[in-house]
Amino acid sequence: MTDRRLTILIHGETGAGKSWLANSAPGPRLVLDAEGRADYLHDTLADPSGKTGQRIVYWNPRDDIPAESSDPSVTTVVDVQEFSDVAMPYQWLASGKHPFNSVVIDSLTEVQQRLIDKVAGTSQLQHNGWGEVLRELDAYIRKFRDLRKNKVRPLWAVVIVAGSQEKDGKQRPLVQGQIATRAPFHFDVVGYMGKRFTPEGGKERYLVIDGFDAALVAKDNTHYLTDHYGDTIINPSLSAMLAVLNTPEQDASAPANTTGETPNG
Repeated sequence: MTDRRLTILIHGETGAGKSWLANSAPGPRLVLDAEGRADYLHDTLADPSGKTGQRIVYWNPRDDIPAESSDPSVTTVVDVQEFSDVAMPYQWLASGKHPFNSVVIDSLTEVQQRLIDKVAGTSQLQHNGWGEVLRELDAYIRKFRDLRKNKVRPLWAVVIVAGSQEKDGKQRPLVQGQIATRAPFHFDVVGYMGKRFTPEGGKERYLVIDGFDAALVAKDNTHYLTDHYGDTIINPSLSAMLAVLNTPEQDASAPANTTGETPNG
């Protein structure tokens, strides 16, 4: 069995299913919720893997991690009201003293705003303040990404969600300033999430992971995923994508794992 981890930036329009996809990462998972969506996670938790009975617990990162968080069927949620609510969970994750297999930041768009609030307070952000925001946000994106290689407890999946905006003729992650073009370089996979009707009249969610479409920012640096799925994954699951990454090459055509468990069981 291989040991390939996944870092992914998911962007797309409102309602495309980005949070739904993020919650298919292997549990136990930690969600840093900057959009106040946690109250609506109960429905999304069952969808990607078909499992039911998954639960949410809330965690104040100034306190110890709840005992329930070690249960793979539990999603632990931090309500991100200020930027320290991102920085403090990172310290727990970096220490390796936690039960989590995945972390989700939902969303980068709102986390950037929390950082702007920290830097500028109630004043308008000045030019030198933008430089501070760029440096600190870029540093934290890389810190979270590097949790996949943590020496104590590496994460299976690091997932960052963002809205989408058209800029320079492309749909890009919805963040302000240079981070919109810099952030995608830090991830194994950048996917554009959408939903559509099928020719038969059904509905499907899709994730574009190949950058051949010049109108979308998307990439697959793993190459395994595009070899398996092509440029678009229909009704994607992060746990299934991890299973593809960790399938021995001679078995690459085998059905992907959709159980939501880590590739090593």
